[in-house]
Amino acid sequence: MKLDVTVAAPTDGHTEMCTALSWVSSNELFTCSDDKQLLRWTQEGELGGKMADTEGFITSISWFPDVGKRSANMFACACTDGTWRIWTLQGQNAREEKKIPAHTGAVISVKWNWDGSALISAGEDGELKVWSRSGNLRSSLCSAGTAVYCFVWGPDNDTVLYTAGKTLNMKSHQGTGRKALSWNAHDGIIMCCDWNRINDLIVSGGEDCIYKVWDAYGRQLFQSQPNASVITSISWCPNGECFAVGAFNSLRLCDKTGWSYSREQPQSGSIMEIAWTSDGTQLAGAGGNGSVVFAQLVQRKLEWENFEVTLIEPKLINVQDASIDQYERLEFPRERVVEMALGWGHLVVATATQCFIYGVNNWNTPHIFDLRATPSLISLADGYFLTMDPTHGVIIYNYEGRQVSNPRFNNLQPEFLNRHTVALSKDVVAILDRTDSKTVRCFDVATGKALSTNVTHKTEIVQIALNQSDVPLSERRLALIDRNRDLYLTPVVPQPGIFRGVYKLQTQVDSMAWNDSSDMLAAIADGRMICWYYPNVVFVDRDLLPLTTIEKDG
Repeated sequence: MKLDVTVAAPTDGHTEMCTALSWVSSNELFTCSDDKQLLRWTQEGELGGKMADTEGFITSISWFPDVGKRSANMFACACTDGTWRIWTLQGQNAREEKKIPAHTGAVISVKWNWDGSALISAGEDGELKVWSRSGNLRSSLCSAGTAVYCFVWGPDNDTVLYTAGKTLNMKSHQGTGRKALSWNAHDGIIMCCDWNRINDLIVSGGEDCIYKVWDAYGRQLFQSQPNASVITSISWCPNGECFAVGAFNSLRLCDKTGWSYSREQPQSGSIMEIAWTSDGTQLAGAGGNGSVVFAQLVQRKLEWENFEVTLIEPKLINVQDASIDQYERLEFPRERVVEMALGWGHLVVATATQCFIYGVNNWNTPHIFDLRATPSLISLADGYFLTMDPTHGVIIYNYEGRQVSNPRFNNLQPEFLNRHTVALSKDVVAILDRTDSKTVRCFDVATGKALSTNVTHKTEIVQIALNQSDVPLSERRLALIDRNRDLYLTPVVPQPGIFRGVYKLQTQVDSMAWNDSSDMLAAIADGRMICWYYPNVVFVDRDLLPLTTIEKDG
């Protein structure tokens, strides 16, 4: 995986430092600069025109979140004169609606929470203040004593993570979130941080030229080697699979564990802010020399049996059949590829508005149907596949493109789900309940109706997977990894005469996967590869489990 970078030169847009930017639901980019202009850009990096001249110098911009099917037309911006302002779109132009005095000194950052019910501003005076949607002051969250250069809302829409000098701090703004926490994170002032609401991981970067990955309890998971310059921006991809790091003439793409995929060197000066599109396929960076950096996520690879699929360009996929050394090129002239999945003899590709279903034996005539919303996930199984989007939730189709079912329950929250928390087999779909992360809800694939019982666990669950073999529902098994990184196995439907609870197979597990055609289960645990040839044996005689297990050192 890498970034395909293009740079919109300062002569094309801003003449001074670009300080803030934000993508909107129409996949247009808004940028602000010290030249006091608010500009609009297309997804391809072309200047769409000037939207407004601003009265003050803007330091941050936050677009109001879309609620349901309605697209927002309002945004907030922070200014150096100590105010934050509410703007609305009027056709192709923007108009300032309200000006709110907020801080002593510059307002460094503003951000809406996930549902748009509150906004927080951070200033040079060290204050974090909570505001209503209309701009009324609700409360003062904290006084840090030093300038707060960055903050971010947590996954629970209540906890706030903010920087204060060399420390990272958490605090609940309503008192119902996580308990207050503070830890020394860097040897220099922390300039940027981000918190992903799907994987619950935190990234930070600072003047010590290092970026780090943390869990939600302040435990360090990764530390980079010192960079050549200060880390000025950092941002998670919405799906939580990777993040981008910006510095002086440097843009780095890293996986969620911190290791680098690629490093590009755009001539942009320091990248002051990074913003991803909602589908996670493209990012933009605000350049210190006034340029705007556009980067597409390419070279994504999928493998299944003897096939390898590579996204060469945003609208071009290359398919290789290694068994006969044959290549196919799949072009999508209308829209770029947003999501794709390979398995079970099919390649399913989604653009923003259409879904293409290819059979591995025929790449010329795919099944094509229109999508109701842009999917954030595609998962395949024998006979069926599912798509997931924030508006319609989980939708199951067959490989002819016909909708089969639409499993739903209260507080589904699809925006918090990913490939680790949704599992599909030929007869069951399992979905982690994000309002109660100790419960997995199971549904019948054909009807979308809930099964009679849910799978419950004593600890928060972080990953689930269903066995894929052709077995009846009574033999369907769910493997899960909990917050303590323990691997458990349990029946989807409790059966009389066998152990009805969950059985612990292994500790210190990083990841796991079922075999496509048999009931073999593999896991990476404590630096070892472990494979259970027949994990169902625990429901017959647990003493036989070691005889059906093989381990290999990493």
